[in-house]
Amino acid sequence: MKTSLSLKKSEKCFSSILCTETTSSPAIEIFVYTDAAKLPTSWLHLASMASTSFLDPAYLQILENANKNIHYTYLILHRNSVPVGIFLTCLYTFKAEDSFKELENTTTSILDSIQHAIKKSIIKAVEVRLIAIGNLFLTGEHGYFLHPSLHKEEQKEIIKKITPFLYDYHKTNKKKANIVLVKEFTSPQEQFLEDSFHSFKTEPNMVLTIPNTWNSIEDYKQAISSKYRVKYNKTLSKLNPITSRELTLQEIEIHSDKIHELYNKVVHGSSFKLLDVQPSYWIDWKRKLPQFFQLVGYFLGDELIAFYTLLKNKDQVEAHYIGYDATNNASHALYLNMLFNMIQKSIEWKATHLHFARTSTEIKSSVGAVPITTYCYIKHQCKLSHEVVTQIINYLNPSDKEYTIRHPFK
Repeated sequence: MKTSLSLKKSEKCFSSILCTETTSSPAIEIFVYTDAAKLPTSWLHLASMASTSFLDPAYLQILENANKNIHYTYLILHRNSVPVGIFLTCLYTFKAEDSFKELENTTTSILDSIQHAIKKSIIKAVEVRLIAIGNLFLTGEHGYFLHPSLHKEEQKEIIKKITPFLYDYHKTNKKKANIVLVKEFTSPQEQFLEDSFHSFKTEPNMVLTIPNTWNSIEDYKQAISSKYRVKYNKTLSKLNPITSRELTLQEIEIHSDKIHELYNKVVHGSSFKLLDVQPSYWIDWKRKLPQFFQLVGYFLGDELIAFYTLLKNKDQVEAHYIGYDATNNASHALYLNMLFNMIQKSIEWKATHLHFARTSTEIKSSVGAVPITTYCYIKHQCKLSHEVVTQIINYLNPSDKEYTIRHPFK
């Protein structure tokens, strides 16, 4: 079965035959949109069937404005003129130097110094334009949905054809990219391995399971051991005289600059960051999808000193971006207090799980979250370059960190 690429530009979208028709399987036609506001109702229908809320066009419009250096394409697959699949993809330039924190050489060993110099040189040299299938701002499976009516072999064939289609599509539009990244899954995906993708693990997604018997934070406190209850109460006592509250749209607009300043202090202090968001990001969320978004601010008097954000994802909650000043965090245990408050909000929302995302594995485990391994897949169009990319990822990948998992529950 060969891919037939014949792009037809119209006012609304591009279209192409992805898989030609055979006696056992009808043809799959693909339509490409570049504006979430113009996605047809067929996208919304399929998105409503997915396990994630983050394929909804209203959210995708927020995503488009989050970072202007990312160019999105939305694929809708039709079989016999019936929509059967959707893919969220984007094109962006990855600069390793912008993503990895400046490396400090803290060793006196000659060998370690040489390795440090090599790693620093690689980071400075890596700059590639790549195509991503999935959401670069969230942890989890938010990249695509295929209708259950497509049998397993059909789904594999589609996955196999999507990659060359995206290469050709962007080349046709004079935005050539040779690498495809697919993120991310909680179990190995054989369809990508069979198509010669390289699999690599990221830092685990920290997830707290919330029993349906919990009705308030008191139920959580009763579920943890006495040692961790003492820690919980001591942490809350450190918050005084700081107060917290959910911010309205008007308050987010007023404190927009400070919110972004606190966000940058956390993001740029991390060992790795993939992308930045614009200052308007929080305002867009509160204005367009307030029922799924909450920004809680922490105030010392009238000064905003910390914040966290939560996103509702069907019956689950995603802990999103946070911000705080390191000095206030040390004296008031802001970060740990925010984690506890996220748990309280999620219980009140009757969520089944709270996803804390990556990083700070040990402290997140101390409040009850457990690590969930996540897998990403990457492939270079050139086999030789693919081997080089594989070696660089294995060398730079931060997922091999050692950490201690805590067990707070009885």
